[in-house]
Amino acid sequence: ATLRLTSDVIRKSLGSSILDTNNEYRLTSWLAQQEDQHGIVLYQCDHNLTAWTQRCVRQADCILIVGLADKEPHIGKIEKEVERLAIRTQKELVLLHREGADRPKNTVAWLNNRTWVSSHHHIQCSKRMFSRRSQYRVNELYNKVLMSEPNIHSDFSRMARWLSGTSVGLVLGGGGARGAAHVGMIKAVLEAGIPIDMVGGVSIGAFMGALWCMEKNVTTMTQKAREWSKVRTFLFRYPVLNMLVRDRVTTVAPGAALSPEDDSVVEADAGPDVSRHIHVLWTRLQHDHPEDIRRDPLGGPVAAVLHHQHGHHGQLYAGPHSRYDSHLTAHECLSE
Repeated sequence: ATLRLTSDVIRKSLGSSILDTNNEYRLTSWLAQQEDQHGIVLYQCDHNLTAWTQRCVRQADCILIVGLADKEPHIGKIEKEVERLAIRTQKELVLLHREGADRPKNTVAWLNNRTWVSSHHHIQCSKRMFSRRSQYRVNELYNKVLMSEPNIHSDFSRMARWLSGTSVGLVLGGGGARGAAHVGMIKAVLEAGIPIDMVGGVSIGAFMGALWCMEKNVTTMTQKAREWSKVRTFLFRYPVLNMLVRDRVTTVAPGAALSPEDDSVVEADAGPDVSRHIHVLWTRLQHDHPEDIRRDPLGGPVAAVLHHQHGHHGQLYAGPHSRYDSHLTAHECLSE
């Protein structure tokens, strides 16, 4: 069960003076009891840096910083105090998007302003989330909402599973043209009522995983995968044209770019601006250490995985060998 606690709930349950310093032990004991009785306790801060807000920050195992994606990525007054009050606590950014909005944008600016954030989530919300209503109307509305089954494929459900440690992962293997089968397999998994929160991929599996994370449904993913397969088939039949295309890519973006036929499917500058997280774990062989690329453009790493120049496929996150940004690398793609 999940319990949401606010300063009003605390005062109604324990008295109006419960947040005074002389009631510290009583409040701490009561909160510990609630955490034992519930799987998740959600502490909702006040709008100002009150005693309750500071209690929420100190009490939490994970701090969710919520922002409106279509606003400027400025750091709020309370947010500035978060790092000081809870240096070691995990912090994650949650960006709310209006229903029907296009693919997320400007995520890098939000992340660059918040170096303390360890992860981020894009949540598409219904219109009711962006309108002010009385508490009575809110309670009335959510009583109706709770009467229906939750959508397990929604962004909210995916984040809930992430926070509760019950995320569902899918690993997509390599194999060139056989990668087209990944589309049908993803469709079958979803039709079976199984949500997909994280995708691991090798070679063509990394490419298909990136494509799945960029699209909001299987239909558009199928269309783009079909378009890409047709272009790829044409280029493999006519190697000279293939060589000309690759030469043009090298001229335009030396060392790190998807081929034009790939870039039309997986947008090279996407990176954090995808509906689901994409992590690319790779190793700089010259320096012998791994790097987790989370805030970089998507095109380079996926292209390096897809168009590896030599070496062989290794296990997940340990191959193949290729060149990206003038570095000899070994890497694969992990997406969330």
